Amino acid sequence: MFDEIIFEGEYSEEVTIKGKLKVVFRARSVEDTTSITREIDGKNFSLITTLQEQRALLNLVYSLVSYSGKDVGKTEIEERKKFINKLPAAVVSALSQELSKFDLKVDMACREGEANF
Repeated sequence: MFDEIIFEGEYSEEVTIKGKLKVVFRARSVEDTTSITREIDGKNFSLITTLQEQRALLNLVYSLVSYSGKDVGKTEIEERKKFINKLPAAVVSALSQELSKFDLKVDMACREGEANF
């Protein structure tokens, strides 16, 4: 995983959610995280919960490559937002939870890779 990130500049992985739904996530780039931060920074959220929900949703938008065999990774960001916004809330919640696990796994692999680089 670390080698793919370092030498190929990206890491993707297929994840099966609830034993049925196959999705592919990719690690976000600095450009992705900067875009997310800028979009959030341009809003006036009244509640911290709204801010957190928006960040989680945008992380999903920028990380989701494939959903149940449908390639969404090459679509424009606005199209991905529309796609994800049409999904049931319970599905988006499950996707967000799995993305958090994926992000943690990538982070741990990078930390281990750096230590052994």
